[in-house]
Amino acid sequence: MLILKQIILCFQFLTRIPLPAFILSSSPKMSLASTVWCFPIIGAFIGSVLWGFVLFLDSLGVPFHLQCIAVLVLGICVTGALHEDGFADFFDGLGVYDRKRALEVMREAQVGSFGALALLVSFAWRGVALFELGSVYLVGLSLLLTHIGARGLMALMLLLPLARSDGLAVSSGKATWFTVLFALAFSGAVFFALLPWFVALMAFLISGAGLLLISLIAQRRYGGLTGDVYGAGEQVCEMLMLGVFASLLPGLI
Repeated sequence: MLILKQIILCFQFLTRIPLPAFILSSSPKMSLASTVWCFPIIGAFIGSVLWGFVLFLDSLGVPFHLQCIAVLVLGICVTGALHEDGFADFFDGLGVYDRKRALEVMREAQVGSFGALALLVSFAWRGVALFELGSVYLVGLSLLLTHIGARGLMALMLLLPLARSDGLAVSSGKATWFTVLFALAFSGAVFFALLPWFVALMAFLISGAGLLLISLIAQRRYGGLTGDVYGAGEQVCEMLMLGVFASLLPGLI
C-alpha cells in the first residue's frame, strides 16, 4: 500500500493529469524524495501517452514533421511545463553576476531573455531530433526511453547539496542511495532491453555528463542545487538522449 501511495504522490508531482478525489484523499504526508525510485516509472507512463499520441496522429494522416511538434506540445501539457520552467529559471539566473540576486531571479515568475532563448533552443533541438529519427516507431520509442531515462538520472540530483534553506528542493527532502539506485537500475534495464547495447550506453554516458555539468555549474554559480536546477538537469538529459537516438538509431532499428 505504501508503494502505491508513493506512486500516486510522484504522479501528482510529475504530471498535471487530474486524479479522482478518492485517490487523492488517501494520499499520505511524505517527502517527494521517498518517491524517487518511481520517477522513471512515471516517465514510462508519460512516454507511453506520447507514443500513443504519435500513433493517433499518424493514423489521421498528419504530416510527420507536424507530429514531432505536436507531441512535444502534448508533453509540455502533460507535465505542466514543470521541467521547462526550471530550465528557463536556471539560465535566467546565469545572467546575473551576484549569487544572492541570481537565486532571487530564479524565483521570479517572469522569464528573462536568457531563459526564453534556452527554451527556444531546447524545443527546437528536441523537435529536430525527433524529425531526424525518420519514423513514427522510432519517435515513439525514443520518447518512451527519454522520459524514463531523464527522470532516472534526475534522481541522482536529489543526493547533492542544496543552495537554499527553503524552497521546493528542501521540501522534497534528501533521497537515499537505495531509491536512486533503483531508479537508475530500472532505467538501465529498459534501455538495454530495447536498444542496441552501445546506443543505450552512449545515451546514459552523454546524458550523465550533461547532468554532471549542470550540477557543477549550479554548485559553483548558486552554491548548490535548487528545484529549478533539477528541472534544468532533466531537460538537458532529454535533449542529449534524443540527440544520441537521432544520431545512432536510424538504420539500426
